[in-house]
Amino acid sequence: MNRRIKELELQLADTRTTRLEIESQMQVEYNKIFDADKKLAKAIQATQDSVKYTTGESGDIESWCATDALRVYADCAEYLENWLSENHFMRADFENDCLLMSHGDDNLIIQDDARRGDNGVWQSQRMIIDQDAYTSDDGEVDVEKRNALIEAHMEKTGYFPGVFRVDQYSNVSHVNTQPKRGRK
Repeated sequence: MNRRIKELELQLADTRTTRLEIESQMQVEYNKIFDADKKLAKAIQATQDSVKYTTGESGDIESWCATDALRVYADCAEYLENWLSENHFMRADFENDCLLMSHGDDNLIIQDDARRGDNGVWQSQRMIIDQDAYTSDDGEVDVEKRNALIEAHMEKTGYFPGVFRVDQYSNVSHVNTQPKRGRK
C-alpha cells in the first residue's frame, strides 16, 4: 500500500481518538451544567410524576411533561440526551418541548377499539386475555372481571408490569387493576 495513505490513516485514527476524548470531556462539563439546572430538575421530577401518557416511537408507553427548560440546550442537544438517558432514563423531544420517560415495552395493554376484532389485553405483541373473557352477553365490558383476570395473570407469572388502556384514538391512560377496598 502507498506510504502516504498509511500516514494519512494514522493521522485519521489520531484525529478520531482526539475527537472522542474531547467529546468525552465536553460531556463531563455539560453534565455539571445539567446537574446544577434547577429548572431542568423540576421538569425531570414533573415527568417522573406525570400521569400524561403517550405511545413512544417504538410502541412503548411513555409519560411526558411539557417544559421550556430544553430551549436553552438546543445547541448541545446530543449532550443533554446522553445525560438524560444515563441519569434519568428519559429523552428530550426538542420539537415538542417535552421530556419523555419510557415505561418499557412489556406493559399490559388493554385494547378496546370497537373498529377492531382483536380486542383484549396484550403483552409483548401477543394477546393474553381475549375481550370475550370479560364481556357480558349484552356486549358490555365487565371492568371488575377484566381487572381480576389481569391480576390473576400477574400473580400467575410473578411479573407486575404497568397496565395501560389505549383507545381507538391512541390515547393512553394508566389503569389501576387493584380491587376497590370495602367492597365484597
